Amino acid sequence: MSDEFIVVATQEIRDDVLGMSNIMNSCQNDINVYDVAAELKKHTHKIKGLSPMMEKEDLGNLSASLDLMLKKIVEGNKIEGVFDILTKSLPAMNLSLDNSPNDQDLITSHIKDILSKL
Repeated sequence: MSDEFIVVATQEIRDDVLGMSNIMNSCQNDINVYDVAAELKKHTHKIKGLSPMMEKEDLGNLSASLDLMLKKIVEGNKIEGVFDILTKSLPAMNLSLDNSPNDQDLITSHIKDILSKL
């Protein structure tokens, strides 16, 4: 991909992570997240699509796992710990965009473990 695309896509993802952060600022627990899961999913879905085009596979994997988890919540599943997962995911996503070390792989693995039990 071109450098210009990478710059634009990176900013779009940063905007989506900020949008998720703003939504999460209104949440204090899992129940609050259940109420805004559809809004959060719109952001994770976009990030999931852009990340692989930017060669950010780890970010793509995390956002795909978050997207699936939020889809399950929108469908009516209650996932314990979703507030904490999202709270940890957002900084990791930003760090990934800066090519900084982060916990994306651990978070993704944790989400996959949770989803495998549904």
